[in-house]
Amino acid sequence: MQIKGSSSILILVTMMIFIVLAALIYQLFMPAESRIDQARLTESITFEIVEDSSGFGRLPISREALLNNTTKILKNRLTRFGFPQTINNGNKAGRYIFKFRIEDNPEAIKRLLTSHGKLDIWETPDVEVLIAIKDSLSSIETISQRITFSKSPKDIFAVAHFNDTAIISSIANAYIPKNTKIFWSKKPAYGLPTKHELYIVKSRLSEKPALEVNGYIRDAKIEDFNTYPGIAIKMNNEAAKRWKTITATNKHKRLVITLDNQVYSAPMVMDEISGGEFVIASDFTKNELKEIEAILTGGILPLNIKIIPEN
Repeated sequence: MQIKGSSSILILVTMMIFIVLAALIYQLFMPAESRIDQARLTESITFEIVEDSSGFGRLPISREALLNNTTKILKNRLTRFGFPQTINNGNKAGRYIFKFRIEDNPEAIKRLLTSHGKLDIWETPDVEVLIAIKDSLSSIETISQRITFSKSPKDIFAVAHFNDTAIISSIANAYIPKNTKIFWSKKPAYGLPTKHELYIVKSRLSEKPALEVNGYIRDAKIEDFNTYPGIAIKMNNEAAKRWKTITATNKHKRLVITLDNQVYSAPMVMDEISGGEFVIASDFTKNELKEIEAILTGGILPLNIKIIPEN
């Protein structure tokens, strides 16, 4: 009887060990979204997928395929940033709900959802052209009262208070050459927390940049550099050839890197660059870099996203 009792205990202990191991293995290999405590997802953002963005929605594929592709890209972005939970269908057709924890940053989630994700590289005009533009804009009182021009046009072209950027752009666009465009920096100018930098770039036919990067990205990840961290972008072989030509013909000039029409970096080209790599570097925080990385690796949105205000 004693032997039988000992055997029963041994079997029970073995079963308990097996159950614990099975639970641990399940936790390890289960989908990330299943590991989230659903009870903690008390907050939510409702959004709609709406009309096409910059012509992408006019591609000859079905609306259903575009919707599926858009939600897939959003899911990739959110997961890369650290939000692996599912995007759910809303209570109205065409609406979606994303639930998150109260300690999560809703503004970061909104940016991940709404950013088009278009990454472009632009060339800048010759110094003589920049000087002529500066002289032209300096003669306009509405602009000259609101802007501070740099001493050297090869540097940042000018800075202005963020409240004045819209009016400066609307007036200046009528006075700059047709083959140029104005962009403003995403971040405030260094040491000037209320002012943003103005850049003049060359635009090609149909206002296209020197290189539209999105279709060529092989990898984008955060790396630490000498001064501060940044995003290292690796492009495929086709883009690498074009990048080599662009850098070779723009030595000792700035190239302007924009994401959704805001300047994220404006490096000075010192020499020809082969290998198809470049860096987006500025005084971004770690979380801001995580957002950029998630947007670029997630992909460019084929349709627009509209956040629905809470009642």
